[in-house]
Amino acid sequence: MLFVEVQEIADLYGYQFELYFAKEMVSLLEGDIERSGINFKLGDFLSPDFVVMNDVNGDSGRASLALTQMDPSKPRSGSGILARIELQALEPGKSLFAFNNVILATSSAEKIAHSLRGCALQILPSGQSTQPSSPMPTINKAQPTIQTDITAVPTDIQLTSTPSAGQMLNQSVGPTFTILAKTSFPSVSPTPKVTEPLLVENLEADSEGQGESSSNGIRVPLGFGLAALILVSFVFLVRKVR
Repeated sequence: MLFVEVQEIADLYGYQFELYFAKEMVSLLEGDIERSGINFKLGDFLSPDFVVMNDVNGDSGRASLALTQMDPSKPRSGSGILARIELQALEPGKSLFAFNNVILATSSAEKIAHSLRGCALQILPSGQSTQPSSPMPTINKAQPTIQTDITAVPTDIQLTSTPSAGQMLNQSVGPTFTILAKTSFPSVSPTPKVTEPLLVENLEADSEGQGESSSNGIRVPLGFGLAALILVSFVFLVRKVR
């Protein structure tokens, strides 16, 4: 199971994100059986008053989710689960789950500064096993460098903006983000394995009408405390494909 979580956030009212995965190696299965098509099952951290988009495109290896609360719902602070979806292993190999077009917003449509965590997933052939890596590393607050061996996010995909609902979804994101992993392993085959932490740049597209994105990121007012963190963690319920 793949979980999208938010940690140490202040005054969250709505969000959007795209999550890219290696479609040849993994597929995302239906998270919410009450909705048609493949989609995320929404978490209970925010009230899903208006869901703009909830879709998984297996052909392009992209999952998209965007929603906002509405009156009388109040902003939320703290940590919690935004969404979850089940994974299925298709082929042995390495898959990187990477974010793009991420926006966290307050009720006044102000962007919330954040860093992001994804995961590099190694799927081993049937019969092989591995142990999870030792304690999860902390966020590196220094400007990360770029790893040259990260190839899981397709480079031939033209990234476009997610359909908008009000001011919140008409903004772009600037911060770079860190990829690392948090997993737990059942006895399944093929066996997933977490690689060492990876670092990638935020993938940004200058969408028509939005102008250029800022490469300096956004700062949170002093009273907000820690910057918001989106964490993708994995509890693998991997099914072997016959």
